[in-house]
Amino acid sequence: MNKSIFNSTFWFGCALFSIIAFLILRYIPDFYLEQYQTSAYMESGQIGDIVGGTTNPIIAIGAAFLTFLAFWMQYKANRQQRDDISLERFESNLYEMLHLHRENLFDLSCGKSNGRNAVLALCYKLKILYYLIDSIIELWPETDKKLFLYYCDKYNYSQSEAKNIIASNLLFYGANFSYSYDGKSNERKLYDKLSRVIENFESNRTKISNKGCYDEHTFNLLSENISQFINEELTIDEVDKMILPDSLLCGYNEKLGVYYRHLYQIAKFVALKEGISEQTRYQYMRLLRSQLSDYEQVLLYYNSLTKIGEAWDECLIANDLKYKCKLWVKIRSCIYRLIQDWHKYKLLDIKAHKDSGTNTCASFIKYLLQSIREEWKNPSFTLKIGPNEYWKCQMGLISRFRLIKNIPVSFNMFGYIPETKYLYDIIAYKSHNERFFEAKDPIIFGVPNN
Repeated sequence: MNKSIFNSTFWFGCALFSIIAFLILRYIPDFYLEQYQTSAYMESGQIGDIVGGTTNPIIAIGAAFLTFLAFWMQYKANRQQRDDISLERFESNLYEMLHLHRENLFDLSCGKSNGRNAVLALCYKLKILYYLIDSIIELWPETDKKLFLYYCDKYNYSQSEAKNIIASNLLFYGANFSYSYDGKSNERKLYDKLSRVIENFESNRTKISNKGCYDEHTFNLLSENISQFINEELTIDEVDKMILPDSLLCGYNEKLGVYYRHLYQIAKFVALKEGISEQTRYQYMRLLRSQLSDYEQVLLYYNSLTKIGEAWDECLIANDLKYKCKLWVKIRSCIYRLIQDWHKYKLLDIKAHKDSGTNTCASFIKYLLQSIREEWKNPSFTLKIGPNEYWKCQMGLISRFRLIKNIPVSFNMFGYIPETKYLYDIIAYKSHNERFFEAKDPIIFGVPNN
């Protein structure tokens, strides 16, 4: 029989009833005999009537109690059956969504590459766009570079983060991404200028052919050509041009958009499932992660940096785990968040960061104020999640379920790397003796590696 029916409450009720019944049958007859001062049961017919009249209601109550237990067991069994059916439907929908995910994956293409090979090619194309943009901005005159610095200041990006975001936007949408901004905005001017330089570089230094591919060799050729092109503005012979499978700014949102939107819906579907434990929820997410190749996880990370992918870093908690939004809940949630953030901060070696030229204290205070504002606006401290799980549930989807756990050590991550973006999450995992990455060992000042 299911353990949820014969649980601790059931056995406590049975034990209590058995003790009361034993005490009644053991002591009440002797009590009445003593009261009527007789020791012969044969001379105590009236006493027997008294005992029967006294104990029969108790027995009837016991019978009613047993009847209630029978109904209660049936209720628990029916409820368990409904939960099992709900879970079966959830798993069926999840497996169907995973099946659709595989179809979306095999529908991806980049040049002559398809499926997972296309994802690998897209990773290298994104890397090429990043270093192309990085070189263009570094060699720009100060008047043009101010557009980029304005972009960083307006959206509070670091320069490497902003370059990654620009490269990802151009990979997804191509040169048309600038149309998402107003025609007179500085952002529109920035994207238009970058797109024109990239298109000019492409027309002078590259040619489109089915023989081309995006790989490490193509990236190395790019680094040899970009500086010379920007400085000299010279064309080269057709024979010496880099061979690419398609245009650098052709855009892939038609298929990548479907792929990542569906992938996010799977993660959201699991994160918001009610009636399951956090450990069970993580096991379902491991099924999703097992379907993602290492380079799909790389592309997922860089996609999460952009506005269209920022939902990957949102905190999603099932409704049955949430407190009602009351003042004391907000205060309690903020206090717990402060304690957790302080533990993370103590693990950082401030002096090591100062030696490396980073202002750890300022960045921590900024992070602290932001986390408190988020916690006050949307408190998520829960009754049904203990402290051992609560620290993880406060993270976004990527960190909470370690969806980029298998990022390969063979691929050189570039720009705004995960060790920077997920610094405090990595520290939180280390403080709980868990690894944020599987094989990659992030270098964090002041935090000993495992």
